[in-house]
Amino acid sequence: MDSLNLRINLYDNLKQAFFSPDTLNGGCTISPSADTALVSSTKLNNVVSSLSGDANVMVEPILRKTNNIPNSYIIPFLAGLVVLVVIVLRYRKYLASIVESALYSFFAEKFVLETNVPFRRTFALLDALSVVSFSCFSLVALKLLNTEFFYESKPIILIAIAIASFSLFRLFISIYNYMINSILSNNQIFSLFQYNYFIFIRIVGFIILPISFVAFYAPASVGLYLLYFMFGILLVTLFYRLYRLTLIFVKNRISILYFILYLCGLEVVPILIVIKEVQRI
Repeated sequence: MDSLNLRINLYDNLKQAFFSPDTLNGGCTISPSADTALVSSTKLNNVVSSLSGDANVMVEPILRKTNNIPNSYIIPFLAGLVVLVVIVLRYRKYLASIVESALYSFFAEKFVLETNVPFRRTFALLDALSVVSFSCFSLVALKLLNTEFFYESKPIILIAIAIASFSLFRLFISIYNYMINSILSNNQIFSLFQYNYFIFIRIVGFIILPISFVAFYAPASVGLYLLYFMFGILLVTLFYRLYRLTLIFVKNRISILYFILYLCGLEVVPILIVIKEVQRI
């Protein structure tokens, strides 16, 4: 033959053959050293020189797509950690009382009547923290369980959707609680019911944020264990909250129909929505 055009894909024919991937960096290819590149170049020249005729070699390097986490995802984690630090430094006394009320129903009946400013500020900060925490938790689950979709999506869009979804869910819970209050026509029972419902969301949000941060930036194997651990926390909290609210209904002799209304609106429907969205993804 008079001439031979040989097109070589640098990634398929060279890097994959001679350079090992870095498994600690999402499978990204390690940059070759000068010695390795020289050996690879020598092997390529030997292949080309063995061909008869004139050979025009055109080497086209192809950049390999990496799974580096975009810097934008640090924003919700930092915002949540700032709120968490403020709560610990300025309101840790009230936070300890809130944790006691979650463990013992007697303290819950006592603190439900607390209306002083520090308690209300602590509740407001915990509510904001819970929205951010569950948003970060959803990002962790998406990154570890649906990696391809996570890296193909724009970070700002995913963050905005997560925060907006949990904010709307929080608004829905508040509206539904006030609907139950209008049916019960008993402000004291409603206040106790609402306090016990939200207290567990607030505390879980406080706990899972630092765990979500570690799981998000840790290797996938470690992140999966932490993700399952957080799922376990949510499951245990769900059953314990259901137990505490059942005690309120039984102790105050509220009709079973109202209890079913509560289960359908605040427990069953949100779970079904989450399952439906997971299946869609």
